[in-house]
Amino acid sequence: MKMKSMKRILITILISALLCGSLLLPVFAWDNMTAASLLNNAPLAPLSTGYTPLDRKVAEIFSSLFSESASTYEKVKLCYDYVNTGAVYQGVNPSYSIYNGINSECNYYASADTYCVARAYSFLTTKRGTCLDFADAFMVLMRAIGLECYIMHGTYDYGPHYWNLMRLNGSYYIFDTEADWACSGRNGTSRTHYSFCLLESADRHRRCNRSACIAEFGSFRCRNKTNNPGVGYQPEPYTTGQYRTNDVMNFRSSPSLTASIHCTIPAGTTLNVTEISEFWGKITYNGKTGWISLDYSTKISDTPGADAAKAVKTDSVLLGDVDGDGEVTSGDARLALRAVVGLEEYAENGREALACDADRNQTINAEDARLILRAAVGMESLNA
Repeated sequence: MKMKSMKRILITILISALLCGSLLLPVFAWDNMTAASLLNNAPLAPLSTGYTPLDRKVAEIFSSLFSESASTYEKVKLCYDYVNTGAVYQGVNPSYSIYNGINSECNYYASADTYCVARAYSFLTTKRGTCLDFADAFMVLMRAIGLECYIMHGTYDYGPHYWNLMRLNGSYYIFDTEADWACSGRNGTSRTHYSFCLLESADRHRRCNRSACIAEFGSFRCRNKTNNPGVGYQPEPYTTGQYRTNDVMNFRSSPSLTASIHCTIPAGTTLNVTEISEFWGKITYNGKTGWISLDYSTKISDTPGADAAKAVKTDSVLLGDVDGDGEVTSGDARLALRAVVGLEEYAENGREALACDADRNQTINAEDARLILRAAVGMESLNA
């Protein structure tokens, strides 16, 4: 009886295992099929960097990896594995000669492109770099294939990290070569694809400001040449005046992609640019002076708009002090909230309205009341 019972138990376990296996197989097959379907049906617009040494290197890589019949999915997978194979994690800085060559031949409109191309070239020729270099190299390869690929910078759990994002069929998918390289043992001898075509909205580890990261990419547009596929138009030099942001923008302390970020500015914000430095515009926002990239903004006027006069008037108004008693208190937050729901009416550009606009975005909403309340309890500084 005991033997029969043991046999029944073993048979039950075996059947369960087989059933579980048969149920799991379609899941993995479906994932692979989804990635293949997304990539093979993606519209392609090949984009070279315009920097001859790197474009030659990319052509050599493609020639060695791709067969004539390779699908887009197969090409992406091969490039993904190529970046990881034999890579060494090492902090490197491209030589000055690389930067000088890029500036001499291309002179990109966007500084982000210069850094990307320099680091991609350094990584692909030495196979040494950090997550930033992995991401730069993979983006250059994907753009050369013709896919809409970007570099993201943010955090992975609690640490700083760089990775790639592709827009496929209207959604964004993660491709994180360095993360899979680390999962493979950091020696390039085995390959994993845990972060290959991972739906961004399903990821719980990576966090970034996607729009701001995308806005920093300049599509390899060159000042010194016009034969770069995908370049499109060569914009006229920027001039001072009134601009409207087309996307979320990083507001930086100086005209450089390495400068510290004051904050991000929402899309659709109207700003007055008072000074130009290449593609950078100097503005005042939220009481601070800094710079934004004008590549992703639209000029709407050669002269300052009404917001400029408002900014001047705001300088003499204590933000958050709606009742004008010289202090920011919870009572001011209450008045701001009453204005939001229509129980108080303040003259446009009047002292009360300017004091209510705590974030200086030219509108009074619940966020202003929240900021004023935080300032009242010492958790926010509106007039620093």
